[in-house]
Amino acid sequence: MTQATWLDLGSIDDFPEDRPVLRKSAGHRFACVRAGDAVHAIDDRCPHQGYPLSQGSVRDGVLTCEWHNWKFELASGACSFGGEAVRHYPTRVEGGRVHLNPAIDTEREAARLRVGLGQALLRD
Repeated sequence: MTQATWLDLGSIDDFPEDRPVLRKSAGHRFACVRAGDAVHAIDDRCPHQGYPLSQGSVRDGVLTCEWHNWKFELASGACSFGGEAVRHYPTRVEGGRVHLNPAIDTEREAARLRVGLGQALLRD
């Protein structure tokens, strides 16, 4: 994993409970969902066809892409209905501010992509 650089995404009060919001920083788009005192963050782009996950809906810790019904576990980015998982980012709340680490853990990302490729090959 590259060195941690934490991006400030704003006040936790600006994140509604169990509703995705779009946050942009450092040239990236993140779909963020508040769950109590924590905020989960995943890529805003659905791996299926690229639709914005920040326009999805949330129920029981799962974000559903409104375009084709793919479902993603907010705590990990795992896809529970559809296909490929979405990238998940570490977050922390300090002093009432939400911070996100956009660094990519290359081993974890490679494993995620291998799983997605393997599933696609089996399916298609």
